[in-house]
Amino acid sequence: MVAARTAAVAPIRVCDDDLYCGEQWVCSCVAQMNEPAAGSAGLGSRKSTARPLNLKGTRMNKVTVKKTELLDKLKANRQDHRAVFLEALSGFRTEVIAALEERLEDARKGRRVNLRLGLIQPMDQTKEYDRAICMCEMSVDDTIELTEEAFGNYVMDDWSWKSGWLATNSAYSATARGMQTYET
Repeated sequence: MVAARTAAVAPIRVCDDDLYCGEQWVCSCVAQMNEPAAGSAGLGSRKSTARPLNLKGTRMNKVTVKKTELLDKLKANRQDHRAVFLEALSGFRTEVIAALEERLEDARKGRRVNLRLGLIQPMDQTKEYDRAICMCEMSVDDTIELTEEAFGNYVMDDWSWKSGWLATNSAYSATARGMQTYET
């Protein structure tokens, strides 16, 4: 008789809110475990490509979360997003004013004036958060079912536009630069 091999499951931390419970990390919204240690991609990294497993060891495509917890997470993510955008907007305005003053000085001295500023405006995706918060607040249910993608967006704050948002806003925001380093 051949003994069956069992792969050891290596628990990893998915986000900063996770708590270690027994042999797995438990998120405040959903319990998750990673792929077996030998075959998992991105083991130990925040952005693992492995899809989460439920407690029975099968792939999760959807998860049901408490509406109040989801709202709290969305509002916190929105607040963080807006703060970074406003910081970037302030830095952008400072750069615009400096560039315009330099060009005004050139014009006053009769020098050639370059009218192109070459500055990219900071990106603001606050409306994405506002829409999700409004949908959640208007729901009559106490729990909300999220797809894997929606969970990534709303809970993990991992949006398809996030890398572009960080790249643009990091030109003017130290906070965004720090987040960019953390995300890569």
